[in-house]
Amino acid sequence: MLVLSAGARLAPPDRATTAMTVLCAGGPLGAAVGQAVSGALAAPYGTEGALLTALTAAAGALLLALAAGAGPREV
Repeated sequence: MLVLSAGARLAPPDRATTAMTVLCAGGPLGAAVGQAVSGALAAPYGTEGALLTALTAAAGALLLALAAGAGPREV
């Protein structure tokens, strides 16, 4: 919900529907890609290969958040 409210607040009024569509599509699209990649890695490398997908995605999300300046903020 935080992402959707931030998207609604940050998007220009004439692009708000497009922003909501992109944000809402991110979850199902990410889940589908994650399952496909995990399945492809589980066949040759076993469970460890599949779990590496989650670790890689989490590390990538952390790096993206830090690069975007979403770190701790002063209150």
